[in-house]
Amino acid sequence: MNDPQLASAFSSNPIDARVWRLLLVEDEPMWQQALPMLVEQSQVFKVVAVVPTMNEALKAWAEVAPDGLITDWQLADGDDGLVVAHTLVNEF
Repeated sequence: MNDPQLASAFSSNPIDARVWRLLLVEDEPMWQQALPMLVEQSQVFKVVAVVPTMNEALKAWAEVAPDGLITDWQLADGDDGLVVAHTLVNEF
């Protein structure tokens, strides 16, 4: 890997690893609890906020400034993951 930051994220030495802060957009309570536990097992990712809607995702993104996004494909408010991602890219 040519990118030292990316290489350190996948380093076998946890002391050298960068922790990537993620926003999770998920409307199902079971997945709101389960996904952070699964994602954080790698010790490379930390879920810093969990929100159920696109509007809350926009607020959370501005407040916590995460490094990345995990989003549900279909949200209860009618938006989908692509709309959420597209909106975040255009807003921020």
